[in-house]
Amino acid sequence: MPTANLPLHIAVDPDPLVQIVRKHVSASAAQLESIRADFLAMLAVQIVPTVTPGVRRAPPSHHTNADSVLTTEQAAQLVGVSRPYFVKLIDAGQIPLHQKVGNQRRVLRSAVLDWQTGQQASQQAAMTAFAHGLEDEIGL
Repeated sequence: MPTANLPLHIAVDPDPLVQIVRKHVSASAAQLESIRADFLAMLAVQIVPTVTPGVRRAPPSHHTNADSVLTTEQAAQLVGVSRPYFVKLIDAGQIPLHQKVGNQRRVLRSAVLDWQTGQQASQQAAMTAFAHGLEDEIGL
């Protein structure tokens, strides 16, 4: 798996940055889309849905089998991180341990997906704060 060497894959929506550009630069829709693509390439990230605080969304379709029990390898592959990193998340209490089978850990799929959703929300909030800070920094 190519992402296994990365400790965490960050996914951010570049739209807050594009909105700043749109406020201060006259550009066509095609030019804005090109700028958005450039931000994506520069950040080398995937797009995640915008998370609005206080607004609850329906769970993604992959929650249909939410309570299946996963090994750490399966869970790590599900969210695109390495197995050792995932084990550290469990040991740190960021993802609840469901059971131990011998010396092997098991987690619930729903807990893994809840952690991933929280990470995406945190990343989106950080990108929004970055965009606002950038806007303040350029003094506009």
